[in-house]
Amino acid sequence: MSLSGLSEREAEASRQKYGLNERTIDINFAENIVAGITSLSCKLFTIGAMLKIVALLLGLLEVTAPVSDVSGIFVLAGLAVLCALLEAVISYVSEKRISEISADAKHSSYTVLRGTKPECIEEKMLAVGDVVYLSAGDAVPADGIIADGQFVVDQSEFGMLEKAEKTTPPSSFIGNRAMGLKSAYSLYKGYVITAGSGAMKITATGDNTLLAEKTQSNIRIHSQESDTIIRAGGIVSAVCAAAVLIFCTVYGAFAGQLAEGLLEGAVAAAAVLAVGCLCGKNLITEAVASGVMKSLAMKKINISKPDVLTDMRDVKILFADKSGAFTEESCVVNGFVDGVGNQIDRIEEVDEKIISLIKTAVINTSTAQLENDNAVHGGTPADRAILNFVKRVPVRIRVKKQASAEKGGISGATVNLDSKLVTFISGSAELIINKCSESFSADGKKCKITNKDALIKLAATISLTGNDVVALAVCDRVIKNEKLPSGTYTLIGMLTVHSKVCSETGEALESLEKSGVRTILLTSASRETVIYTLKKTGKKSKGVILNSEQLAKMDDNELRKRFSEIRAVVNADTADKMRIVRAASDQGLKTCVIGSEYCDSHMLDETDVAIASFVCASSIRSISDASANKCGLSAAADLCTGAVKFANICRMFASVRILCAVLLAAITVISIIGG
Repeated sequence: MSLSGLSEREAEASRQKYGLNERTIDINFAENIVAGITSLSCKLFTIGAMLKIVALLLGLLEVTAPVSDVSGIFVLAGLAVLCALLEAVISYVSEKRISEISADAKHSSYTVLRGTKPECIEEKMLAVGDVVYLSAGDAVPADGIIADGQFVVDQSEFGMLEKAEKTTPPSSFIGNRAMGLKSAYSLYKGYVITAGSGAMKITATGDNTLLAEKTQSNIRIHSQESDTIIRAGGIVSAVCAAAVLIFCTVYGAFAGQLAEGLLEGAVAAAAVLAVGCLCGKNLITEAVASGVMKSLAMKKINISKPDVLTDMRDVKILFADKSGAFTEESCVVNGFVDGVGNQIDRIEEVDEKIISLIKTAVINTSTAQLENDNAVHGGTPADRAILNFVKRVPVRIRVKKQASAEKGGISGATVNLDSKLVTFISGSAELIINKCSESFSADGKKCKITNKDALIKLAATISLTGNDVVALAVCDRVIKNEKLPSGTYTLIGMLTVHSKVCSETGEALESLEKSGVRTILLTSASRETVIYTLKKTGKKSKGVILNSEQLAKMDDNELRKRFSEIRAVVNADTADKMRIVRAASDQGLKTCVIGSEYCDSHMLDETDVAIASFVCASSIRSISDASANKCGLSAAADLCTGAVKFANICRMFASVRILCAVLLAAITVISIIGG
């Protein structure tokens, strides 16, 4: 297809008409000053000062006793000015932080067509009408329509927790239709190209993009909890103000100075209310949240949905999948162990028949998906790493998948291999080896397994060094009714996967626990891998490590009783994770799941908040309380601890404000009695 883009003159004319491709959020300190002056606390202190002036005038007119001390007028006026400045500064700082986070990157460059010649230009210089080339890994720089090529896109910026379907022309018809977007041909700023390549023609830039409209509408951050605390502060302040007014009036009446008492009470009540209402419109909430968001943005954590901070305000317990949320580069296959225990450094040394079995087993049992363009999507980081490893193995396979099943940390698939139905399984080495009676050696020979314990011990030893061990096996029976076939299998071998996840998980758990968030590790990995991970927390781990079988033997009552003891569940499948989440919910705990998108997508309806590394591999309908953040487990821990910090500071400020209102009321009463 022949494409042609704008000339430099046309591009400049387009920029003059539509503006640069960047966000322009104007922050005006003068407007914040006006807002501060019109704030309730400033108004109330001003009213107090005016009442003092009224008292002074009434004294001069001899209606009431003369007022000798006029310093109170200046004190109240000064407090009014101080409140106006304080609210203006807090509002200004908050808006400035938000604008910095919302502003687009100024350093990205894209290849565009200037006429028919490609040219690399800065993102902010892109113009409406430009033809831009995109490939896997690129962020879509503006709104537009597909001009050529095929794409798979991540739409999580718009709340879509699913992988977009490829179409021809590409982009996501299903996703776009679900969001009410214009057409299957549209791409929007905020999308990320996960696979494919091609060109798009820009239709909107900068403030005119759909993302700009959506982010602008979500700039203010409020939460139900902070609103409740603020209302409580307002009620306490109103009660204290009413009490002071009534006391002063009654006291003045008994002293024969009803008018003086009423005026003094009104001044004191206004001051109490002003203290209680200081920054009362969630201003402190917004300032704290924006500060947390800025610190997270500096750590390269995607926080496109500020609501995640308020959604997580009540987190008491957090469930973290060991696999976390990482890119493929965090995991790499670093070895192979054949069925008799020989450790093979190079896969080329293995018989071609065994290589073919390994590749067939991995492709058909993996939670990750190998697309037609040879790109790998979805699944856990370990599964993506293994699938990326076997796809490069130079062995062609032609199989047809018939059925699949998953149980207790084991994935299985029945395939038609050379006109014969066989079932492959993969999973934890201990679980797989215990199902096997025979094994293959590296040279393709089959033999009886004489020492299972030695193989299991070898896998455990490897796991204790921070490597995952994934075993593969095959049998000549088939899956029926989604149940794995019983009987014995033949062990193909074990792949070892080195991962940065274990070390970073330990650091993340330590960070979370220091913030007062309790963690439970739910993982398909082995006990040894979990022990290695927990050691990385820097302290001796307390609690019980259960496996899937032990958890299955517990009824719901026993699980609830022993829930506080559980530190981790190993060899866990989705059903095990669901049981733990439900047990937490039964005890009134708010739950948050951090993990890979595929394994945990089924639990989004059960948990309060979910943080995933990428878009989910399956369609999620209930996504109102879910958040997709392209970050690792360590970054997700920062997100959670930031939310805890946000909630704690907001509570502290609300408590201080209530305390100050009560103390001011008490001091007023004591000073009147003492005077």
